[in-house]
Amino acid sequence: MEKSKKPENVGNLLGDLFARRNWQERFHMHALFSFWDEVVGEEIALRAQPDLIRGTVLWLRVSDSIWMQHLHLAKNLLMEKVNTRLGGEMISDIRFRIDPTLGKPAPPPAPEPPPRPVDPERLKKAEAIFAALPDPELRQTLRRLWIKTESRRS
Repeated sequence: MEKSKKPENVGNLLGDLFARRNWQERFHMHALFSFWDEVVGEEIALRAQPDLIRGTVLWLRVSDSIWMQHLHLAKNLLMEKVNTRLGGEMISDIRFRIDPTLGKPAPPPAPEPPPRPVDPERLKKAEAIFAALPDPELRQTLRRLWIKTESRRS
């Protein structure tokens, strides 16, 4: 039997691939990355985040050894909450690794360099272009944007 020359729908191809490889369940398990904070609460979420799922074992990154011990003692409750949300017994164990970056505030962004003065000749040429615009509000807005962009050029 000869295969059809018609293009196949990508959604159908992906659906077939997921079914053949049995990925639906794996894909469904990884939904816990999106609802973790909601299920465990803000305090735990600040100090513990899912890192990966290997088989049916969830690996968590934990801020320090104190929280690791606390969560180890609460492991069964965490698994129950996660599995309830997943709709079945999908996670069989939770393991931990320390990640000291959790629970720490993000470093402040690097300060922006001060704006450079705009070259008067370039400004004159730009204003000649802006003058052709009939709308004065648009003209002013583009002028401000151009000056801001120009003053940050390296």
